[in-house]
Amino acid sequence: MIPPPVVTCTVVTRSHFGYARAMARSLRRFNPGARSYVLILDCPRHEREAGMDEVIPVFLEDLGIPDLAAFCFQYSAFELCNALKSWLVRHVLRERGEPAALYLDGDIGVFASLEPLWNAVLAHEVLLTPHTTAPFPQDGKFPGTSNILCAGSYNAGVLGVRADGDGLRFLDWWAQCVRHDCITDHSIGLEVDQKFLELVPSLFPGHRVFRHDGVNVAHFNLHHRRLRLESGRWWCNEDPLLLFHFTQISLPGGVFFPLITRDFSSQSAELRQLATAYHGELTSDEWLAHSQRPYGFRAFESGRPISRETRVEFRRRWKSGEAPGNSNPFADPEWESFERGLRWRALPGRILGFLGRRLGRV
Repeated sequence: MIPPPVVTCTVVTRSHFGYARAMARSLRRFNPGARSYVLILDCPRHEREAGMDEVIPVFLEDLGIPDLAAFCFQYSAFELCNALKSWLVRHVLRERGEPAALYLDGDIGVFASLEPLWNAVLAHEVLLTPHTTAPFPQDGKFPGTSNILCAGSYNAGVLGVRADGDGLRFLDWWAQCVRHDCITDHSIGLEVDQKFLELVPSLFPGHRVFRHDGVNVAHFNLHHRRLRLESGRWWCNEDPLLLFHFTQISLPGGVFFPLITRDFSSQSAELRQLATAYHGELTSDEWLAHSQRPYGFRAFESGRPISRETRVEFRRRWKSGEAPGNSNPFADPEWESFERGLRWRALPGRILGFLGRRLGRV
């Protein structure tokens, strides 16, 4: 029996749509017939983005999220992208009739056929990918063991779900988890949507942890995964390189951001080659034009920017039952008044800080 073609899902903002286009093209290059569902979360249905015909577009209104405006208002762009993963995958399985789906973060490059990964998705109801499959050196470098403990054992950037049994139950549960708690707060064990995956092995027996050195290669596992190019084909240790996750890496230089203190200089040539090839995919997609698009939920309807403090307070009140979930906070004069009040409440501190700096120069 011929397996169904690969199905992927991705959530991006307009500014990152170029990444999704590049991934869809590289996916089809190695996986003919693959279908790429992309949710551009801040693109209204009546508007179009260049290149949208290269993917299967999904719009926020398609997902059936209760209190949609409030759901979007409470989160930053990064938080909202993560909070929408479970909703998008569930929509693709239930409403679009796909037998299974592979969620991929938008900044992932495809470098080979995904057949081994896709077959595993089809065979298991929930497929998890670990951040690492080998211990870190105990040298205080980032990333290390303590960082993975904070971020979670499993990376939510590559995850598979089958449309039955534990797969659908998992998506329902995950969607409820991120209703208000898709935030990063290590004091209470949260890393946006990711730390909830820690409970999957306990709650959903139909899961599998997929161990493959060529899947989801990134700074969090390069300490034990060696890249090489042979006869035009990329490998990672003894496995074909399927997916490279270009998080925390500069393009096209292939150098990791300063946050990454672990030394990967022994692979600098390979990383530069990979990053250059990936950057070529992006620039051919008018990536710069996409990247300059402002975030669609950055401000009230009046144009006043929404601060993180306002989003946090709205989320806190809504979660506790104080904020009406069926209102549109983007057009709510009370929340805009709250936003204006933040500036006035912060004014004494800014004045004192200014006077302190001036007096310190005397």
